[in-house]
Amino acid sequence: RLIVNPTIDCNFRCWYCYENHIAGSKMSNNTLDSILRLIHNILNDYPNLKSFNLSFFGGEPLMYYDDIVSPIIDKSRVECTSRGVKLLINFTSNGFLINDSIIRHLNECEESKCFQITLDGNREKHNRTRFPSQGEGSYDTIVSNVCRLLACGIEVVLRINYTAANILSVRKIIDDISCIDSKERDLLCISLHRVWQDRRGKQIPESVISETLEAFQEEFHNVEDIHSMNNLRFPCYADKVNEAVVNFDGNVYKCTARDFTEGNRCGILDHDGHILWNDSINDRCKAKRNREVCRSCRIFPLCGGSCSQKAYEFGAKNVCVEGMSDKDMDEIVLQRFYDCHVR
Repeated sequence: RLIVNPTIDCNFRCWYCYENHIAGSKMSNNTLDSILRLIHNILNDYPNLKSFNLSFFGGEPLMYYDDIVSPIIDKSRVECTSRGVKLLINFTSNGFLINDSIIRHLNECEESKCFQITLDGNREKHNRTRFPSQGEGSYDTIVSNVCRLLACGIEVVLRINYTAANILSVRKIIDDISCIDSKERDLLCISLHRVWQDRRGKQIPESVISETLEAFQEEFHNVEDIHSMNNLRFPCYADKVNEAVVNFDGNVYKCTARDFTEGNRCGILDHDGHILWNDSINDRCKAKRNREVCRSCRIFPLCGGSCSQKAYEFGAKNVCVEGMSDKDMDEIVLQRFYDCHVR
């Protein structure tokens, strides 16, 4: 999996965003050329490769689609097609800048394509949080673009961010997307996530969250339940060896959930398209399952020692990275039992 940040600038300024956006940041032609060489090297050096997952992150990656994203996709298509490698293309985007030209380019070939697009409550709540620099609301444009993608055969993960302030409004989103027909619903996944920066979020009654989740499950058959843990079998992308995040400036990272700063950097991309990893990459690999408290934990087969990013940040401390109590573990086991044998 190769994740590319064409920019870490964004057309929105959401209050909970953890990234330090750099206005006007854009990948240079030199870095772009290095990424094209990197793609060739990856496909050339791994002749038994079955699939290549190309993802775009940021910032908002669609800000520079024609200049940065399009040539990277074109290069990946050529390299994968000539070797019989399955190409998958993914975007993490706010969905506001999607247009006919982008959709047309994406559908020039038949590889798998998916967008993760976020809503922040219903129209009223979302528009108070997510608006472009001009000040108008973005909800209707984003919902319309989600429908356009689905109609063109492109998968969408609709990530709904909930807080104590908007949780009661979230169910109203169902009315706005209920017009999506059954064929297109097969391409849609609903995923509810609590905004962890919301200080009052932990005070939301579990019954409210469960009822909201059930309301979506009654209407749509593909609804992710984030309460169910199975991290050892399905680890975070950053835990995998053959994964890298290349920032617009050529610095290389493993995790997209941290600032793209020098302190978090795991390597650099050189001119010839090779990643030069630093020592932190070895420390990260060792950190995930090194704790005695993890190896003797009853939910280790589900947790897997948490994500490598958190484990690395905790250093050598022999403590639960997730800070779980016995009660928390009981709930995880019961939830897993329910998912496997009841639901």
